[in-house]
Amino acid sequence: MKRCLFFTCLFFIISVSVCNADIYRYKDDKGTDWFVDNIDAVPQQYRGQLKGVIKSAAYVPPQKSTRRKNAVGPRKVEIFVTESCPYCTQLEEHLKAAKVKYKKLDIIKSKEAGKEYKKIKGRGVPILRYGKKIIRGYNKAEIDKVLKI
Repeated sequence: MKRCLFFTCLFFIISVSVCNADIYRYKDDKGTDWFVDNIDAVPQQYRGQLKGVIKSAAYVPPQKSTRRKNAVGPRKVEIFVTESCPYCTQLEEHLKAAKVKYKKLDIIKSKEAGKEYKKIKGRGVPILRYGKKIIRGYNKAEIDKVLKI
């Protein structure tokens, strides 16, 4: 019994001491936040920014993104359209040119699309939905801003 308790305590002490880490945060000239676990990894010109140390055993620093700049995140892009709408066609062409994946919902051909259109209080087409953001009409500048194209 004593041996079991001894090894349990030993394991706990070793695991806590191994997991404890100091995380340093700094921001580069481009505005990107960097997290490192060794102060020597912080470039000299950014060491003045270090205001404190983040301490967390379970903390995992974010990795630098390797995605394309115009890649849309995990939220889905959905467009509500009709077949005869020229602005809907322009919207589709714009999304295809920007290589944005989207789901096309024809509100006349699909009853489900029509119901969803009514839920968002649709008045005219096209409508682009990205997460909770809804863009009514074909407004290229606003679409580019929201989707970060």
